[in-house]
Amino acid sequence: MKVGVSNYINNQSNCSLYVVPPWSPHSIDSHSNNKDNEIRKRFNISMDNRIIVYTGNIGLTHPLEPVIEAFYICEASQSFNDFIFLIVGDGLKKTKLFNYARELDLLDKKIFFLDRLVDDDFYSLLSISDMSVVALDAALAQASLPSKTFTALSFSLPILSISDEKAALSILVTENDCGFSIQPDSECAVAIALLLQQLSNNHFILDGKRNNAFFTSQKFTPKNADIILHETHLSWPSK
Repeated sequence: MKVGVSNYINNQSNCSLYVVPPWSPHSIDSHSNNKDNEIRKRFNISMDNRIIVYTGNIGLTHPLEPVIEAFYICEASQSFNDFIFLIVGDGLKKTKLFNYARELDLLDKKIFFLDRLVDDDFYSLLSISDMSVVALDAALAQASLPSKTFTALSFSLPILSISDEKAALSILVTENDCGFSIQPDSECAVAIALLLQQLSNNHFILDGKRNNAFFTSQKFTPKNADIILHETHLSWPSK
């Protein structure tokens, strides 16, 4: 996005462009886990289930169908897969995805839809989750880095990035080894299915990604805003 915007200000010698990296005001360290078991009971989540979560706007530009298809591939091939997929929130694509999961006989078996949660419940859900999906179609890939990425990282959640390899989201995940980056192409669902099987067979893989997610989150804090504010203040021309 910075590159795109720069094209409009290159001819303005007195105009500078600064990017303040985002951060989340919450983290797993600041979260009380008193409600974690209550969340599992309320939504009937077994202790044997590992949770992949998508939260926020279920918009038309978010390619979540491949995740649902991946679960169907695992079920159809009778491949062991101890994950469930929780889709939390609302948006224009929610009904379509709901009907798709029901059509594939995955609804309330492997795929679950939850309405928006109050903050305490939302953070409790993140604290018991194992991976967070962040998905962008090609139209938004070069101009968007969803804030949910940084909320997930602050809870040490590995990211399942479904975005173009040149997108900022994919680059962040790949360079920090804090998750998995999969292209939203015709092979996307198969790639996710293979990943689910791999992770189900080797739980240690996610443990390493979780550690990397935590360390990545430490790069995105309010300190970045303080540094840039200090630098820009020093660079302001005197009048």
